[in-house]
Amino acid sequence: MTSLRVAFVTMPKLYADIMWASLARCAAIDVIGIIEDRESLEADLRHLAPDVIFLGLDREESDVVARAALWICPKSQVIGLTADGRHATLHFLWPQCVSLEEADPNLIASAILDRWLHPAD
Repeated sequence: MTSLRVAFVTMPKLYADIMWASLARCAAIDVIGIIEDRESLEADLRHLAPDVIFLGLDREESDVVARAALWICPKSQVIGLTADGRHATLHFLWPQCVSLEEADPNLIASAILDRWLHPAD
């Protein structure tokens, strides 16, 4: 089985570590990028082409930013995580998004793995 290729974008290290640990319990994970600013985000994401993008949202940002990242990497899953770490939204094409009312790392990991293992569902 191949590794799940993950990129973290403007994610606090603590949240990134928690998400990595949750995913790593269920699948082989390869962190291919840690992007600390969005200055060259489009070029960075196109170059990395991750399976999963974790996007830390600033307090004033909405999920529009996560949807924009999805259009850059349409085969990726994009998880927008609020600054307080309480809410997350999983975005993937056809155009769908799943609200994950609580940003529980295990729930997020489950949703990601489900979409990765069963992309056509």
